[in-house]
Amino acid sequence: TPSCRPYRDGTLSFDARRYTRFAPASRVNLRVVGKGWIGGDPLPVQRRVSVGGPDLLPGYGFRAVTCAPATFTDAARAALCDRMLATQLEVRTRVNLGLSSLLPDRDLYGLDQLLNLEQADLVLFGNAGAAWLAGDGPGRVPSNRIPVFGEWKKDVGVGIDTGTFALYLAKAIGEAEPVRFTVRLERRF
Repeated sequence: TPSCRPYRDGTLSFDARRYTRFAPASRVNLRVVGKGWIGGDPLPVQRRVSVGGPDLLPGYGFRAVTCAPATFTDAARAALCDRMLATQLEVRTRVNLGLSSLLPDRDLYGLDQLLNLEQADLVLFGNAGAAWLAGDGPGRVPSNRIPVFGEWKKDVGVGIDTGTFALYLAKAIGEAEPVRFTVRLERRF
């Protein structure tokens, strides 16, 4: 009779952030996030990772990098990578919108309070990220390395964040991706 052994894989995830104020109304925020396989059995499909989409790389579509073979077609775009690493940098500066003066009726004052139409953060940002299969063989990155920075996906963008909601435009660098528009109800990070 065949012996059955438990399935064991090792993973690591981290999310490091740094917030630095360099003027009363301006700050720089940095985030480095990573996740993936570090040893043991290969990751099951439900624990695999990818990059792309409104959180990590808003200039790209959802799961832009899935590590699926080029001939593999799946409408679900399953995440099939072993590891991912991404960095995000943003510069925020407070701006006076003055939109509440455009409200014709003081009865709309509550709307102004809810949407914060008076002041907002102007956000300039850049992101870079990669997802890959670790190990030996074609299309894989050795387990003791990360992909070279030139292979990472990169995007830049601009947005307005009122604290209640935010509007962002992002564009992938060096690829024929469209400009992507995102509405967020919380800060990017």
